[in-house]
Amino acid sequence: MGRTISLQPPDGSGAYGQLKDLTGKMIAVQETSKAEEYFLRSDFEGIPDVSLVYCFSNMDEVFAALRKNYVEAICGHESALISFINTAPDEYRLLEESFLYSALGVAFDIQYDEEFVEELVKTLGDMMNDGTTAAIVGKYGLDAEKSLGRGND
Repeated sequence: MGRTISLQPPDGSGAYGQLKDLTGKMIAVQETSKAEEYFLRSDFEGIPDVSLVYCFSNMDEVFAALRKNYVEAICGHESALISFINTAPDEYRLLEESFLYSALGVAFDIQYDEEFVEELVKTLGDMMNDGTTAAIVGKYGLDAEKSLGRGND
């Protein structure tokens, strides 16, 4: 559960409305992230052809690149970008459009207790149905409808 999205200044030359508006722009991402993978490879449909991708070892460096105007936008996981925005809410904005939705799961050794696995699957399903998962996601400042795949494009 999660979205990978773009962040940029709210107005001026960096006011992009859609992901495709990043075509020809310089962006920053975190190394080994899905954002890096998608922007460095040209075979993902819907990913704009940016002019340059700066890859940093951590998100603090990615945020610094945007703050210092080294790049025109940054891309990463929604929760990390929201945390950054909360430090200066009037200076940055998220694109509503996401280029990647992530689904999470649980894996077990093939010899693991089937009864436990079935109970966990049931419990996770119950949490989705009764709103517990949405409440947890909301506590992290994320849009539960989008993060849980209910409002995806």
